Amino acid sequence: CEGGKVSIAVGAASNICNSCVSGESNNEDSTACISCTAGRYNPSAGGTCIACGKGKASTSVGALIESVCLPCQAGKANNIEGNIACSDCQPGTSSPSTGYLDCAACVAGTFSNVTQATSCKTCGLGKSTSSVGSTSCESCASGQYTASKGSATCTFCPGGKALNEAENKCQICESGFYSNPGASECTPCDYASGYVSKPEGER
Repeated sequence: CEGGKVSIAVGAASNICNSCVSGESNNEDSTACISCTAGRYNPSAGGTCIACGKGKASTSVGALIESVCLPCQAGKANNIEGNIACSDCQPGTSSPSTGYLDCAACVAGTFSNVTQATSCKTCGLGKSTSSVGSTSCESCASGQYTASKGSATCTFCPGGKALNEAENKCQICESGFYSNPGASECTPCDYASGYVSKPEGER
């Protein structure tokens, strides 16, 4: 018998196949009708069970209509047809709305440290991550800063300036002080050796 139909006749001389009702289909040897398993449905008598599409899932057994296939909730995804459940987005990924096939990796400058995230968080001032799919942001090294939140990299202060970590910005060295690039503080000039500083802000 063709799909969606069965025959219980033994030694039948002709093709005696009966249609299964909606929500059912034939078993492997077409001797009995069985309910569509979870993740599938069949709206037509004599038809075969149809798998729920990607981005959806269903726990209903013997389902008649496609509407039992529900879109994955935000924070979840499913890339397999006929699935009974959507998978949680793992740390480093997110899905902001329903029906996602795959959770999206957090872009550089953002991170996610929880499961079922619906969005990635931006790195705060003084922190960064250049990796895709990050679960955390790293603090900038000494003498470095970030110009804004969500930065992928940290930046060195130029010579003649030093980092004010509390305010996350570079400040000009005062007269009588100097700094090399990346310095975390300005250094007094060695007057005893005859050195003096250039105008403020110069290396």
